Amino acid sequence: MDLADDVIRNNIDPNYLWGDFTQNEKNQIFERTFVEIRRVWEGYDIGFAFSDPGGNRDRVDFAALGGQDGLGPYGSTNSNYIGNYGPNSVANVFLGNFWSILNGLPVNATQQQRINAVAVEMGRVASHELGHIYGLNHWHMYGQPSITPANYASTGSAQKGSLMATIGPVIGVGKNLNPLERAILDISGGSRFGGDSLVSQPVLETFENSDAGGTPSTAAPLLFSEGESSGLRVAFHTGELHDSANDVDVYQFTTISPGALTVNVLSGASSDEQIYLRSFNPNLRLIGPDGVNVMAEFDDTYYFADVFNQTSYTENGQTFPIARQTDLPFMVNWPLTEPGTYYLEVSPVADNDLGDLYQILSTFDGMISNPLTIMLPGDYNGDGVVDAADFTAWRDILGAPSGTLPNNINGGPIREAQYDTWKAHFGDALFGGSFLTTAVPEPPTMVLQVLASVGLCLVRDRAKYRNRKTGAICERSSLDG
Repeated sequence: MDLADDVIRNNIDPNYLWGDFTQNEKNQIFERTFVEIRRVWEGYDIGFAFSDPGGNRDRVDFAALGGQDGLGPYGSTNSNYIGNYGPNSVANVFLGNFWSILNGLPVNATQQQRINAVAVEMGRVASHELGHIYGLNHWHMYGQPSITPANYASTGSAQKGSLMATIGPVIGVGKNLNPLERAILDISGGSRFGGDSLVSQPVLETFENSDAGGTPSTAAPLLFSEGESSGLRVAFHTGELHDSANDVDVYQFTTISPGALTVNVLSGASSDEQIYLRSFNPNLRLIGPDGVNVMAEFDDTYYFADVFNQTSYTENGQTFPIARQTDLPFMVNWPLTEPGTYYLEVSPVADNDLGDLYQILSTFDGMISNPLTIMLPGDYNGDGVVDAADFTAWRDILGAPSGTLPNNINGGPIREAQYDTWKAHFGDALFGGSFLTTAVPEPPTMVLQVLASVGLCLVRDRAKYRNRKTGAICERSSLDG
């Protein structure tokens, strides 16, 4: 981070930039700005220094000259790459416009309130521009969980609390990364082009070496991973439409619980091919489990203030058009209420200029069944370890039909077989993508007592008998007691 001395020393007109702040107050502003930036990026592998550490690093330039003709933008950046493969990028903060922050405060604001407001806004703008460096775009502000198709037309200003929002509800109130913004940061360093990672285990890009299938029956699987900072299931694929206006790519994924699906299709050319030129123009469709029903379709992205995915808005009885923000489709928090296999279809609206490479970023806040994911037998809550919590997950749906218990390697209705698997693997865990089996004691006595209370019979032969405590008719099985 560069905190340029020439700004602090008032080489820029102090009345234009700083008003009546003293030198000590200016120092307070920069110190509080630093605190705000650290707050936004807490938990990520990113450090900030007041002096240039040298080597490959990104930079925040508070001495940037620009945007001083009226309100204008508060900042800019010279790169925007999902996966962060553009090192040595610069985020510019245009201090020449921060006088407008002061003008937006109440006339009776105290000097300390003015100091705090400018510091928070400077920290917000610096963090916002850093977000661009790591692949965040303005439309990602609508990734707030409360924004769904039911309120696309009136979001209730939920997006204004997101880091990538261009305006906020209150001057001097900081913003936070929403789950989608965090999911994109979970990809940092995972691109095939490399780059610095902000998390310890980034979501890796899957590059389609061959054409994805063009129909649901030949669809390529979307491979989801757990986002380290977002907690979402995240898939990041690159595909190609092979320079053809007729090519169609279809991807499939299987949910095992309800949840909300977010998908953003982006241009996928390499940095040398000017990745984020908006010349790529795809269409996105969500197809239901029958492989036929189109549940949702998205083309260009429109948004304005509290209106998302609409081409117009109404104010005081008058209708106004909303400008198209990008040719890239963006589906936010689409509810998938039933577990099953769904399909995403990417097709070109027109033949494109950059080789028809694209990236498809998908997140899901429910549970996903990955075809290539190692399944941990007995891990019925999907947390990577077989313990008493998995027994609870099994017990709570005892008798339920097949497909209702995650990681059910036995198949069939939820009965004694799933308990047997849980007991056999009690204490097992996933570590580094493989099984870690440890010597652990038998399931606790408390757990075995609960088994009796739900009528499960732990005996050896096949004859039926009645559980004396619960009255349940049980079939003697080969389970160990």
